[in-house]
Amino acid sequence: MSGISGSSDQQLKHVNERQAQVAGHSAALTELQDYNQRIEDAQIAENPYTEHTLDSLKNTWVALNTLIKEKVTALEKEVLAKSDTGLTPDQVKEFKECFTHFDQDKDNFLNRLELGACLKSLGQDVSFEEGGSLDTVLKAIDHDGDGCVNFEEFLKYMESISTVSDTPSAVKDAFKILANDKDYITEAELRSVLPPEKVAYLIKNMKKLGDGYDYKSWTDHAYNS
Repeated sequence: MSGISGSSDQQLKHVNERQAQVAGHSAALTELQDYNQRIEDAQIAENPYTEHTLDSLKNTWVALNTLIKEKVTALEKEVLAKSDTGLTPDQVKEFKECFTHFDQDKDNFLNRLELGACLKSLGQDVSFEEGGSLDTVLKAIDHDGDGCVNFEEFLKYMESISTVSDTPSAVKDAFKILANDKDYITEAELRSVLPPEKVAYLIKNMKKLGDGYDYKSWTDHAYNS
């Protein structure tokens, strides 16, 4: 942990990876507890094969996890302090609490199902069917394609759909994030974050482009009319 270096973003990525590795070994501690109980039941007082005790290993395990958690919290604060977010502190706090609650394995990433449950709790009507709106959102957030999102990616997405702005460029940027950097946005991508009546309005008024709709020209027209 002490050897991790680089920018705050890079360090956070490495620490999250280490935390996932540590969490993956939790079963080993449970196995050691079973072995220790068998040793005690056999009334074996000394173990010539190791100097470690179960208590010392437990204490080390707790200390390591505490260190990682504190490191993640500190780095997240650094990343957020550097980011030009349009969210209020209360919004960031709400999204962080939601992210942490649905991060069931505590690896600081949300997998597909965890992300869906998190978005549902925040009022988004996402579909869990394969190829549905949840997969559309995941594709928009998960830039490295590993099927999971970290808090920074999640926060950036929530900002894109939560921040109210009157500038055409901000609206285009929000559409662009949702459209995964494409020049057009699909109906499925719109439905992943907007209620049916708004989707119907946009589809009716946006021009067709490629496999979707031209959000750029619609935004220009909407703000110039």
